[in-house]
Amino acid sequence: MNNKPTVFLLGDSTCADKAPEAYPETGWGTCLRSFLKEGWELKNLAVNGMSTKRLLERGLFDELIALVKEGDYVLIQFGHNESKEDDRKTEPWTSYSDNLRYMICRIEEKGANPILVSSIERRRHPVENTHGEYPKAMEAVAKEKNIPFVEMTNATREVFDSLGPEGSRKLFNHAHKEDNSHFSPEGAAFIAEMVAVKLSEMPFIKHHSSPSFIPIAGT
Repeated sequence: MNNKPTVFLLGDSTCADKAPEAYPETGWGTCLRSFLKEGWELKNLAVNGMSTKRLLERGLFDELIALVKEGDYVLIQFGHNESKEDDRKTEPWTSYSDNLRYMICRIEEKGANPILVSSIERRRHPVENTHGEYPKAMEAVAKEKNIPFVEMTNATREVFDSLGPEGSRKLFNHAHKEDNSHFSPEGAAFIAEMVAVKLSEMPFIKHHSSPSFIPIAGT
């Protein structure tokens, strides 16, 4: 049994660990490990193509509940696949919000600490909101349940806008095709640091006073 304090990550392909053959595509969850304090472990349970509905229906959330223990933290980031017209689909203010509430309740029953993280924006120029109402619905659930909320959708949209079409391109995985949802190694590290800075008051994050993503965003 693992007695180390653990940070779990639930999410989709944007934060999932990747198979070697997928390189250079990189999930930001992989890079988050480098921002954890010594003694903490990150267990990345994010899966490509996942939504809250599919996670619950396929029993993957039950795998988390079997592992998580008192004092652990669980980062939950869903939104990219919630509007897909297939078995993943949820509605932001009903089924999506209800799924988040259910997960929060189950995690807290284990004595662990859920944290909601809104989806990273897709790369679009001119910039646009590609996640609809899902980030707002997530924030509302976080306020309702009085748990931390890490706002990444608007934050990343502003960064990509400031970098412009060419500057933001290097953050995404364009090695084999035009992919404006998934990250290059540099982009995954960039996003992970943004998340880490927003989580800097949490006991599992290293403290660093000069985030490197700030000067990058200004270029």
